[in-house]
Amino acid sequence: MRWGLYTRLAISLGVLLAVAMLTLGYMLLSDATKRLENERLMVTRTLARTLAEGSVDALAADDYELMERWVSSVLPDNNYAYAFLSRPDGLILTHTQLDRIGHRIDTDKRIETGPDSFQTMFKDQPVQEVVYPVNIGNKHLADAHIAYYVNRSDLLDSETTTRILGIVALFLLLLLGAALLIIRRHTRPLSELATSITNVSLDAAHTTQLDRKLLQRTDEIGALAREYSDMLDRLGAAYTELQNEEQRLRERVEERTSELRQSNLELESFSYSVSHDLRAPLRAMAGYSQILLEDHASSIDAEGRHALQRIRDSTFHMDQLISDLLALSRVSRHTMQHKPVDLSAMATEIVAGLRQQQPDRDIEIQIKPTSKVDGDPGLLRVALQNLIDNAWKYTGKSASPRIEFGEVEGEPGSFYIRDNGAGFDMRFADKMFGVFQRLHHSDEFEGTGIGLATVERILHRHKGTIRAESAAGNTVFTFTLHRAG
Repeated sequence: MRWGLYTRLAISLGVLLAVAMLTLGYMLLSDATKRLENERLMVTRTLARTLAEGSVDALAADDYELMERWVSSVLPDNNYAYAFLSRPDGLILTHTQLDRIGHRIDTDKRIETGPDSFQTMFKDQPVQEVVYPVNIGNKHLADAHIAYYVNRSDLLDSETTTRILGIVALFLLLLLGAALLIIRRHTRPLSELATSITNVSLDAAHTTQLDRKLLQRTDEIGALAREYSDMLDRLGAAYTELQNEEQRLRERVEERTSELRQSNLELESFSYSVSHDLRAPLRAMAGYSQILLEDHASSIDAEGRHALQRIRDSTFHMDQLISDLLALSRVSRHTMQHKPVDLSAMATEIVAGLRQQQPDRDIEIQIKPTSKVDGDPGLLRVALQNLIDNAWKYTGKSASPRIEFGEVEGEPGSFYIRDNGAGFDMRFADKMFGVFQRLHHSDEFEGTGIGLATVERILHRHKGTIRAESAAGNTVFTFTLHRAG
């Protein structure tokens, strides 16, 4: 029995792939299993050390609430069973399993596996527990414990992935070389068909015919040649239909674009209408609250007056929130008009306005000369105003407030605003530029959480970037813009 081309290729390549994949699978499984265990143990040791070092202050001050926050935040995913802090005598101070707090460490089921780790059971599942001591000088305060499930898989690290990819690449090269030899041996007749097909273009599909010898073959090559000839006829008809469909789609796109433009105009009108309708009841609430406070204060007790004042404050906050949202919306719709802009001169004007609003405030401000940038003056003023307003606001409680603006040395087109205000927790730095994201309570510093989102959107429209960094007494916002030509 004569096998066809497909059958011969399928059997040859199938056997080769089966042998290669079996060999590859065996090597990968035997190597990756040991690597994953070592990697998980190293990561857990790092986490235990992090928990130990982060809990020093809480242990020294007996701050159990801070200890609990450290313990509850240290576990990265569900592959970890628990974490806790214990005294040297074995008493558990705090635990991710709250019912274990106050108990003592159970050492009966431990199986030592190393100087700082052992295997034990947790909820009928085997876990590997790592212990790291918490010391201040020579004083042993406590021990940090973290455990992970030994029967759960984890992601491969970069080194393991590189090794696996290298092995796979090697096998792929071997397979490719073998496949080329096999294809060359079994598919040489295809070269005739390939030569004929190369000489056939789509425009000549209805006039140029394939070699009759190819069409008259009785094997798979002949069947492929005949199918290709029929396909050329179908492609010609499909091409004509495609041109017609392209014209119809172009007309639909133009129609939808016109509809979208009209929808944007209606949405803009709607946003202004909604802002007006929302502000009307807010102003009424503020007005009536003021009337009650001024004309009827004697008939309202202190608690009532406090409630009325809270109502007025909330209405003012809501009014400011609506204004900020409208400003954020306008940033996206604003038509850009690029001009050379002097940011240092603009910053000087903004600071002068702030000093005029609060003439009694003693604050050191240093504005250094900067190169001009290419951008929309109106939008860049909004962005710079928000950044300087932030620095002005968050230095309100500093003993010697200081704000500095300038261009990063050695990085043309990169600018900074530095202050010694309240700062923020760098763990939440990625949330700063989201709408309604605030890292300080409204009782400490007022605001709506929209200003930095507006800044980020303006810089994005200028193809720029912004980042924030904060340490003790030093907060820096760094942003980039294209320099004026």
